[in-house]
Amino acid sequence: MNVQVAGVLYGSTVNGPGRRNVLHLQGCTLGCRGCFNPGTHDAAAGRRQTLDEVVGALVPKGSEAPAITISGGEPFQQLPALVALLRRLRECGVDSIVVFSGYAMEELQAMPGSGAALAEIDVLIAGRYVATEATGLGLCASANQRAHLLTHRHTLEELQLGESAAVEITILPDGNVVMSGFPSPAIRRAIAALDS
Repeated sequence: MNVQVAGVLYGSTVNGPGRRNVLHLQGCTLGCRGCFNPGTHDAAAGRRQTLDEVVGALVPKGSEAPAITISGGEPFQQLPALVALLRRLRECGVDSIVVFSGYAMEELQAMPGSGAALAEIDVLIAGRYVATEATGLGLCASANQRAHLLTHRHTLEELQLGESAAVEITILPDGNVVMSGFPSPAIRRAIAALDS
């Protein structure tokens, strides 16, 4: 089975509780205006990788299984691959999985096959990003989004939903700069100004 991948970020502390490896999947048709990850929308972009390659990148052999966050693009638009990936991560000993989806929980529950994915997720952050409701707080980037605790692994307190959103800026060995987290509109404008 193949997975369309936008990228992997290691050791993030702003994409869920604790230190986590973050997988950004490629492909999203939801079209949320002001989306922070527009480069992940084109389903034909990114890299097509096998399930083994993705799991190997997220959980390196010989290391303790890290906490994992899966974002997008839209993970549920690769539903069969998402289910297979989540199950493999659990088999590797991953005990904390956070998934971000632009779909509301009600939409996911009505989506055929989504129950198998939801059964493997500890925390689901669900709902389309609405730029006019941007919060600049915690993991829910806009006020309409909801955090769903699907297991007892984490608490709402751990998710720090009401705190100021954190941002990480990583300079990769090739010189590329990756920004992750949930920057406020003001931070996004400032960084965009640096790019121009």
